[in-house]
Amino acid sequence: MRTIRTKVYQFSELKSQQAKDAAIEWFRSDNEYHHSDEVIKTIKEGLLHFGAELKNYSIDWDNINGCDFSIDLGVSEEVEELTSVRLWKYLHNNNLFTYYNKYNKKTENLLEGSCPFTGVCFDEDFLDNIRQFVKKPDTTTFKELLTDAVYNAINAGCKDWEYQQSDEAIIETIEANEYEFKADGTRF
Repeated sequence: MRTIRTKVYQFSELKSQQAKDAAIEWFRSDNEYHHSDEVIKTIKEGLLHFGAELKNYSIDWDNINGCDFSIDLGVSEEVEELTSVRLWKYLHNNNLFTYYNKYNKKTENLLEGSCPFTGVCFDEDFLDNIRQFVKKPDTTTFKELLTDAVYNAINAGCKDWEYQQSDEAIIETIEANEYEFKADGTRF
């Protein structure tokens, strides 16, 4: 039998920048976007509120331009193309300014609520352009309104993923989880 002794270090104790870079790269290569399910759930719940459905999607969290999705609005082509005050009235007449908050079991105003669909911040990204439209109706169609809402939620996810992959966020996570490393930065 033999005993091997190895010194282990917290990230902040690593002596060389090369070792710190190795630790960061280990984390980056062994990581995936953990909030992707929340983004998709926001989109699905948000669209469901408006009577629509996310049909097909492909999301590249590293590149918003590499994303593709389709929406079934579940309405006639005439409704899809509503704009301005007519769209505002459609939303109002179909009670789309209110929602049932399953967390506090109350009906609330969609314009004043906070994270109404899933309780996660991506709900707010989904609703941003819709809330702007409701305050000041313009020539945006119903189809464009919901397409932009989906795009905004995906874009927020891409930005969140970009931050999670930054050295700053990785170091913060490594230190918060008290990961240990060998002197060369490989994970212990």
